[in-house]
Amino acid sequence: MITGFNTKQTFNGNVEEFTMARLRVLHTIQKVEREVKSLEFRLAEDQIVSPTRAHNMFKQIGAVESVLLSTMTTIQQLDNEAVMTEWIDDTSDFSLVNQERWNLNGDAVWLNQLQLDIQKVEGKLNRKIA
Repeated sequence: MITGFNTKQTFNGNVEEFTMARLRVLHTIQKVEREVKSLEFRLAEDQIVSPTRAHNMFKQIGAVESVLLSTMTTIQQLDNEAVMTEWIDDTSDFSLVNQERWNLNGDAVWLNQLQLDIQKVEGKLNRKIA
């Protein structure tokens, strides 16, 4: 079960630190994806969901949604820090940061899809217990 991850990432104008922060965010997204797939699988195999099981699944959904929100905030924070840092335009650091920002935006798209997936799981669970 997901309990939360350290999604507070920052860097001090260093491209390597920015890359490492983005990779930690990516690792968190991968964990979230595994949790969503696990919930989808458990929900698909249950014909009838007991009240206790439903309660536990709702708690897990809430934990996943919490991590999703904090990760989205972290992605925005990292992107803002990258924009605000004064990079010299003609250096390799500038192009590396732009590449990492592009990758970070791709991670944000993936995270948005996971948010839709977890909402679908929550809807299915609501229909099964109704």
